[in-house]
Amino acid sequence: ERVSRPVTDGGFATSSVAAGGPSVSEYEQPDCEGGSDRPGYLPDAAILERVSHGVHVLWWVTLVGALVAGTMYLAKGAVEPAWEVGFSYDGLFTVAGLLGTTLSFYLYFVGRHYIGTGDAGRNRDSFGTLYKTFQHAAMETAMVTVWVIAGYLLYEYGMAIFAFDIQSLANSAGVLTPVFGALLGLIPGCAAHIVFAQLYAIEEAVPFSALSANAISQDGDALFPLLAIDAKAALIATIYTTVPAVLVGVGLYHLWPYAQYGFGVVG
Repeated sequence: ERVSRPVTDGGFATSSVAAGGPSVSEYEQPDCEGGSDRPGYLPDAAILERVSHGVHVLWWVTLVGALVAGTMYLAKGAVEPAWEVGFSYDGLFTVAGLLGTTLSFYLYFVGRHYIGTGDAGRNRDSFGTLYKTFQHAAMETAMVTVWVIAGYLLYEYGMAIFAFDIQSLANSAGVLTPVFGALLGLIPGCAAHIVFAQLYAIEEAVPFSALSANAISQDGDALFPLLAIDAKAALIATIYTTVPAVLVGVGLYHLWPYAQYGFGVVG
């Protein structure tokens, strides 16, 4: 059957690849500003809106410090910094990390309900001001930060409580390990995949074939807006990436003798 119209016709979501018109009610309406969907536990206080704008600006200042610290971290050969507060490389790394994490949690759980998310889900041309563009970027990054930390905590506490040995499980699973890596890519977002990359790069618990399969399969945070616009198209797109991920992962496991060993990791 000939498909005459794309999934997105003229910039808006459609109900299917063959029919036009938005599939999500009022999808094209302007995004709600902060406060319209505020949870009941947050007070209706104008001062918190001003505080949230201040936190947003401070978040960007902290990001600059984190960029400097990260560059120095790589220049030093990725040597683990000491936890300290002071006017030094270790102090900058510690303060930028702790402060940036705290500000990200505030923006995600509190700030976005007062100042909005900077017109999330819209094209770049629709941002009213440069400030809104930066606000959108900060809110998106804060959301990713929160969920990545949640993924790490879930993994670390899960390993501590249930005493899982990922490396032994991966060795026992054999060729099924890259298959599992590809299936893990079905999970939207990036938190689970960052943890999986740590299993390869730091703990050397999974083979490179599994990491490759996971990298090909995952759609990251890009899957969230597609799920909201057209769930069927999102499912099809996920299958399109998962099938080749399994093939590549299994192929690496069987055909490439170095596929089960870590390499290329700064250490």
